[in-house]
Amino acid sequence: MTDFTNQPQPQQASGSLNLNPATITSLSGWAQFIAVMNIIGGVVVCFGIITAAIGVPIIIAGMRLFNAANDLKQYLVTKNTGMIASAFDKLKSYFLINGVIMIVYFALMILYFIILIIVIAATAASGNF
Repeated sequence: MTDFTNQPQPQQASGSLNLNPATITSLSGWAQFIAVMNIIGGVVVCFGIITAAIGVPIIIAGMRLFNAANDLKQYLVTKNTGMIASAFDKLKSYFLINGVIMIVYFALMILYFIILIIVIAATAASGNF
């Protein structure tokens, strides 16, 4: 297990951000990739009428992540720290939506397995294998 408490911490002046541009560039690139995959996945999920209730939030989350990545790229150009704050707000929204989707997904999976077990037990009890 890695002990992160003894890692060297970057030094920064009070009131300024010491952010590595290469890290921000990489982060924004990967965030845009994941965002596009979320949006495409959400569109595919929306092909079903009932599943659109899950697909639309996935698309919205993907758009929030894409916008957060754009804010990070904008920070690199302008050095406006407000862009970092905006990116974090959008990331918070992305993770909140994603978390709710995961909770709903796991609840539906549990419900599915309960129904599956009931159907299997009823079929076994009736002797109609």
